[in-house]
Amino acid sequence: MGKQFFVFIVVLRALSAMIITNAHYTHVYPMEIFANGGLLGDVLFFSISGFCLAHINTSFGSWFKRRSIRVYTPTLIATIIFVMIGAYPVPSVWDGLKIFIWPTNYHFVGSIILLYIPFYFICSKVELTTSNFIKTSLVLFRIQSFLYLVVYDRSFYHIDNVREPMIEFLFIQSMLLGAYYRKVTEGESLKNSIVVISGGGLLMISYFISKVAFSKIASISEWQILNQVILFFLLWFIFRIFYSMETSLKKMPVFFEKLFKYLADRTLEIYLVQYVIIPKTDSLGQWPFDWFIVTGTILVTAHVLHWMSQKLLMKIGF
Repeated sequence: MGKQFFVFIVVLRALSAMIITNAHYTHVYPMEIFANGGLLGDVLFFSISGFCLAHINTSFGSWFKRRSIRVYTPTLIATIIFVMIGAYPVPSVWDGLKIFIWPTNYHFVGSIILLYIPFYFICSKVELTTSNFIKTSLVLFRIQSFLYLVVYDRSFYHIDNVREPMIEFLFIQSMLLGAYYRKVTEGESLKNSIVVISGGGLLMISYFISKVAFSKIASISEWQILNQVILFFLLWFIFRIFYSMETSLKKMPVFFEKLFKYLADRTLEIYLVQYVIIPKTDSLGQWPFDWFIVTGTILVTAHVLHWMSQKLLMKIGF
């Protein structure tokens, strides 16, 4: 099956990079509340990956090798450079293995490499019909709920901590949602309705309100897993809305088309460099000048990293 080009995926990928980067601007904005939405950007990234990788027609070894090379090439280049300039200390061999091999200093890289394994076997062995997708999602949620009730510390809000193992359930479910959406909607022409748009808007509001409530009111933190449930359904609505906009998005002005494409092609690099760039540049000016300094530095550095990665990938015949 030949590769299909989806404009809405390009737009979502670019928006995800913006959302995640924005969430790391805690010391850039005059008020920290503006630096929000990082987990929403994360689940969008994972669902986009699932959507793009839904059709698997090769062996696991070949497939996993190709995916790993694609992810590790810019990651290793960035890590080597940051180690050389002293941004990432490597005090021991064990620390070196963790930084360079797994899980790396990047939670997305550590998670996606790990989740490629169950994703491959589920997508290659299970036909993701609506019924099978619901069954698979329920099995994963039951396992997560059991661990949540038995071993998870529910005394304070940390369900959205991307460095904790519990978050992997949400990420794999997001990948499967993307794959499911690719398989069941392919070739269909969907239209948005007031119900769909209103549902997505209500869930968006509910997600951020619940996030604030669970993090601020200790007495209800026991139910914080509901925040992930809301986010998962919000993700479905976002995909539904943007997929339905595919025809309209193809008619967007050329400037925005090129801008979204540019950012979408460099999402991983933008993610990789910001962990060092932001703390190095967020105090170089006052708002709003610091925003332009930080954002400009990220984009320039990501562009260079992308260029280096593409050159290396071409050299090794990838």
